[in-house]
Amino acid sequence: MTEIQSYRVIDKRSGYEIRSYPAHFLVSVWVDGDMRSSGNSGFGQLFGYISGANQENQRIPMTAPVLQQKQGSGYWLSFVMPADSEFPPMPLSPDLKIVGVEPITRAVIGFSGSVSEQKFQAQEQKLRSLVPEKLSDGAIYARYDGPFKAPFLRRNEVLVDLGG
Repeated sequence: MTEIQSYRVIDKRSGYEIRSYPAHFLVSVWVDGDMRSSGNSGFGQLFGYISGANQENQRIPMTAPVLQQKQGSGYWLSFVMPADSEFPPMPLSPDLKIVGVEPITRAVIGFSGSVSEQKFQAQEQKLRSLVPEKLSDGAIYARYDGPFKAPFLRRNEVLVDLGG
């Protein structure tokens, strides 16, 4: 079974949650292009890393969610490292980055179905309209399920950091 990134629900509100995430590591790659093309290209690179294309030839278990964050003309695509891992092995590819994330509080809205850039953006706007606290710029789009799961069963989320 795939490990789900841990978090603690601080508050359940109408239509969304406020969550606390512990410190964790990501392995990330930036890919130029739209959400779909950058996601497809980046996924292969990240999958290679967890399959052993790293300096320790170490296989790393897949976790969920897979994260995507818009920046400029492309997206950062990230895998969350397992909770019990120490500092992850360094990637062989200079395109892959290890990113340490400090404990953080986020507003989160979930939805099911197939995803598109427009659907994630609509959910982000909905979340921003619901949350009275100040939110940071940008959002993280999270996908928990692979393409072979029935769309109506897929778990997707938009995460936005509180503060800013």
